[in-house]
Formats: sequence, structure tokens, C-alpha cells
Amino acid sequence: SIPLRTRGYFLTMKRSDRRLPGMFQFMAPFSKQVWMCYIAAIFSVSLLLAINNRFNPYEWGSAAKRGAVEKEKGSNLNLSNSIWSTWGAAVGQGPEFLPRSYAGRVAAGTWWFSTCSY
Repeated sequence: SIPLRTRGYFLTMKRSDRRLPGMFQFMAPFSKQVWMCYIAAIFSVSLLLAINNRFNPYEWGSAAKRGAVEKEKGSNLNLSNSIWSTWGAAVGQGPEFLPRSYAGRVAAGTWWFSTCSY
């Protein structure tokens, strides 16, 4: 049989008149205060992980000083690598370096959980 009339479903939306420059358009859904809090949270968690790496005897830095792991792995969670790992977890790519101690794992796990709910 041949259908008499075929109907399609269409979605009609009005285009927004307000446009941001192309590179910063992704920031439009949230206010500047929200973005600043998000960046401050990334740096706070990174600083916490770097301090934990420096002073915790079960973390990579102290284990490298004792000779339990390679010297190269001792800088896994220094400040720059902590910022990179925290950012990677925030954008859903996963961290590059995982903490070794329980305190670092709790801090990183709390960050991952909060970014999943964000």
C-alpha cells in the first residue's frame, strides 16, 4: 500500500541574538563567578595533592626518597602534575597520575565524585 500523507517531526528553535566571540562561547552557560570558583577549586585540590605528595611518607615523593620507587616517579604528583591530573579528572579524561597513599586517594576520589555531579 502507498501512504496517503507522510509527516515528519520538526523542531523549531529561535536563534539567540546574543553571541560571544567564538573562542569563549563555551563559557556562556555559567557566570564568571562560577568559572572563578571552579578554577579556584582545581588549584585548591592540586595544591592539596602536591602537599600530600611532599609530606606524606606513603606517597610517591617520599617513596622515591627512600628508594622504594624510581626517582622519576617521585615527581608524579608535584604541583604542575597535580594541576594537570586534577584538570584531566575535571574534564572527564581521567588523571594521568594516581595518588599512592590513602589520604591522596580520598582527596582525589572526592574531587572525581564532585566533578561527576557537576
